[in-house]
Amino acid sequence: MRPPSRLKPALAALAVLDIAMASLLVGLLVVIVILFGGSLFVFTLYQHAFVGLCCLLSALGGGLYVHGIALIGDIARKEGTSQGSRYTRIVQVLVPAALYSSLAAVGIAFFYNGSAGFGSLLQDIGAEFMNAVVFLSISSLAALCIQIACHLGMLGRRSGTTEGMAASRSKPAARGRSFPAITRQGIGKLQSVAVLVVIAGTAVTYALTSLFVPPRCFSGFHGFSAPAYDLATLQSGPHANTALDNPSVNQTVLGTLELALWKMTTTQSQGGFPMEALLDGSEFYADRGAGCPLFPGEFSIQGGTPLIASAYLEMYRVEPNSVYLDVAAAAARALMAVQDEVNGGFYYEGRLYPDGTGYQPHPFNSKRASVFDDDTTQSALSFLLDMYDVTNDTTYMNAAVRGLDYLFQLEKIGGGWPQRSNYGPDEYQSFVTLNDDCMQDIVNLMFKAHDILGDARYLQAAERAGQFLIRVQGNGAGSNAMQAGAWAQQYKDDQPAWARRFEPPAMCSSQTARAVDMLMELYLRTANETYLDAIPSAVAWLTDANTTILDEWNVTSALGDFIWSRLYELETNHLIVGNRNEQDNAAIIYYYDYVPARDYGYSWVGSYGINGTLSRYDYLVNVCGKDIAQYIAWRDAPPSVPSLLSGAQYAHTNLHPSGFWLDGEGDIDDGEFSSNARRVIDYLKAVA
Repeated sequence: MRPPSRLKPALAALAVLDIAMASLLVGLLVVIVILFGGSLFVFTLYQHAFVGLCCLLSALGGGLYVHGIALIGDIARKEGTSQGSRYTRIVQVLVPAALYSSLAAVGIAFFYNGSAGFGSLLQDIGAEFMNAVVFLSISSLAALCIQIACHLGMLGRRSGTTEGMAASRSKPAARGRSFPAITRQGIGKLQSVAVLVVIAGTAVTYALTSLFVPPRCFSGFHGFSAPAYDLATLQSGPHANTALDNPSVNQTVLGTLELALWKMTTTQSQGGFPMEALLDGSEFYADRGAGCPLFPGEFSIQGGTPLIASAYLEMYRVEPNSVYLDVAAAAARALMAVQDEVNGGFYYEGRLYPDGTGYQPHPFNSKRASVFDDDTTQSALSFLLDMYDVTNDTTYMNAAVRGLDYLFQLEKIGGGWPQRSNYGPDEYQSFVTLNDDCMQDIVNLMFKAHDILGDARYLQAAERAGQFLIRVQGNGAGSNAMQAGAWAQQYKDDQPAWARRFEPPAMCSSQTARAVDMLMELYLRTANETYLDAIPSAVAWLTDANTTILDEWNVTSALGDFIWSRLYELETNHLIVGNRNEQDNAAIIYYYDYVPARDYGYSWVGSYGINGTLSRYDYLVNVCGKDIAQYIAWRDAPPSVPSLLSGAQYAHTNLHPSGFWLDGEGDIDDGEFSSNARRVIDYLKAVA
């Protein structure tokens, strides 16, 4: 029956509200895609959560759209018409089916996502977004249940005819024995109110979290710090190491190094250094990139602080001027301030407040994970060991030992370490990881700890890692005898395992070479030839014609050289290239070929230092006959002074007029600073 004329404005307003609320829900989905679209097709975890939200918001929005249109149909229905409109049938048949399907999909998506770990999602998107998403999900689920209940009530209402309506009015008790009679207008009101609560509550949750949780990214002008010392005073007098004043020392490259070291202190914030910075000083970055600049007082531990500060410590070894040690000591204090007080580990970044106090855990690190990916915790602990070695200050030693002790706690039975701590056993971060040189960096740290502290436990831990490598070599190769010498990027239960979506279980050329490096070093330190026995089959795989690739793309050097694929499919040994960035073709996990024009977002082919590994092994076995002393004398022999001077002059030529070493994009870069500073320092060590 057509609604009374006096209700038309109210129904029209309700219809507009329904459609507006539905449009807001669609807008929320668009915002989520814009903010996190770069990860939706990379991390399976994101996909599960996104599917769940899509189902929830689409179901709510779809119901609102249908009800808004149905109300418009009621208003437009001709006077005296008693038969239910086609909109009523849509509402009564199609919408409930969609709601039930959506509810099932939501349950599956969120259950699977929960089993994968919400903690990872929290780390990636931040507390404010995570709390908002959790509220959005729970409140949307509640609103969806209300919507289903309303439709069940509408189906129980006998409103198809005027007689049914009259009977309904004459028998109020009958309604009590069935579902309550709910009009379409009532459903519209309930849904609109529910969605208003969903949207408003999500916004309030985000706002409150933003107020009470420290922000994740800096949005102001960062600016440079004042230099740590006066360059003119430094250069006006004789050097502490008087040999540096000899005419035989190239004063030009020495002056270049002094200028670059002085200038780099202006990027030091509360003792720590960034990974990169813009030349005008407006923004400083860690590995999380330009989309999330560092705060003043926040610094990078991945690269950044340990890498840059080590150059000052090495300069102090050559030129024992306290200004260099002061810069290194400030960096060490910054690292110790953000070292996790419970486990002694480090996250990718550290943050200090302006008064110099530490903040734990970092806003990005809700799990309080110690990170061993990309030499993060390892480089920090290694630098602290070097500080102790130079100063004999046990403060540095104690901090390093705390982190090393935690590594013993995390060590897997049978050897090896995870990529990060505090992750679930089925998350790839908990798998024994060789990728990104994670294991090699830990093993090298153990070697350094053994050399400096003299504790046999550290060498024993490195040996257990070697036994792990021997045990898992070739696992997953199946019947492919050639792959029996190879290693994968990560292992679960001693078998190659998935990591991220674009990193399938596969044999890895670069990590096979790094495994060879570790086994060689273990042999040099223990004289146990068991470590060498595993290497010939690895060399055979790396040099096999089915593994090497002719450099048709001129990836590394002259056309015609051999390079390697990063990954090779288990058993088949096919070159495989992961699909990281091509999100519009997300069904393709990896390719069996390499096309340079594709945007892979990863290093999938290259030399990976493999040629150097093969050359060192050849020299040890075929030239030195496995004689350890002869090999070490060859390996550690310093380059000639002319070649070192050439490297130092290269660094001098590449120094920007600003006093910074810049990367190819014109940014201040930790790697460029470290490599160029060490070119000059190595030259000075040889001549002074």
